[in-house]
Amino acid sequence: MQTPHISAITLEILPENEQDPDPAAVHTFATHAIQALHQHGYQSQPVSTGQRGGGQLVFQIVSQSILAMGPVLLAQKDTIDVISGLCTIFTTVKELLWTLFHVSQKQPPQAHAITVRIKIDEAEMELTSADIADDERILHLAERFYALHPSVKVTPQSPVTVQARVPKQPPRRRR
Repeated sequence: MQTPHISAITLEILPENEQDPDPAAVHTFATHAIQALHQHGYQSQPVSTGQRGGGQLVFQIVSQSILAMGPVLLAQKDTIDVISGLCTIFTTVKELLWTLFHVSQKQPPQAHAITVRIKIDEAEMELTSADIADDERILHLAERFYALHPSVKVTPQSPVTVQARVPKQPPRRRR
């Protein structure tokens, strides 16, 4: 689900009773409201309603933070896309990874644990079972992978290789 981007807010200032309007009161209130909004960092632009003296004033209001948000998000778009792609990949392979770790835990106690590495677009990283324990950890795993490999532009279609390195079993004792 995509978050809606609010570029402007419409502010309508109307008389309480449209049958008996007080244009002076509406105008005075609008003037004070717009001045206060300007002091809080908002910009305003009057909007024509097509009516003369109807008592209704309409403004387009834009917050400075809303104006600044666009370039900040655009600057981070590549990072957001990569993190999103990584989360998709890690969520997709989570069950496979969990199975590898689970099977490793079922091995005899004297055996060493397996080492699991994931390679995405030729960038590698070692994983632990804790890395895939829940969705929040998947996000941290994606952020960690990106921090290690910031130049890799991962997408959900990136080639993925999972390596499970199984250690040599200790020699059996002869009787």
